[in-house]
Amino acid sequence: MPNTAALGLAKAGVATTADALNPTTSCRRARRNIYAAGDCTGPHEIVHLAVQQGEIAAYNIAHANAPRRMDYRLLIAVVFTEPQVAFVGLTEKEAKARGISYLAASYPFNDHGKSLIMEAKDGFVKLLADSKSGEILGGACVGPMAAN
Repeated sequence: MPNTAALGLAKAGVATTADALNPTTSCRRARRNIYAAGDCTGPHEIVHLAVQQGEIAAYNIAHANAPRRMDYRLLIAVVFTEPQVAFVGLTEKEAKARGISYLAASYPFNDHGKSLIMEAKDGFVKLLADSKSGEILGGACVGPMAAN
């Protein structure tokens, strides 16, 4: 939970909710020159995103005329099971629900040299790409060391 009550943010004109400060993707609050990063901002409590939010905020403080923005589209998730499951970006189900036209390609581990050497033949990798632009929309891997 955010621990911002003692900061006097209301006196500085910063609105808060019970859950977060909710900055923009540029990590700036509605009030000029007030930036936020980390768990108190949401939308995800992940240290790597908090670091990136801090970097974006610092860059934007120094470069107000050319701000950078956070991009949460390629959020990585991992399930540490046996086998591991890792995915990034959109799944096919999400792409379908959003009406996004996509191409999907997958490749099994049982036909991959490193997998054969490691005797890790159960698993696959899969990529989704925008059918028009070719931009990668998401990917998944199921198998040993998928999180790596």
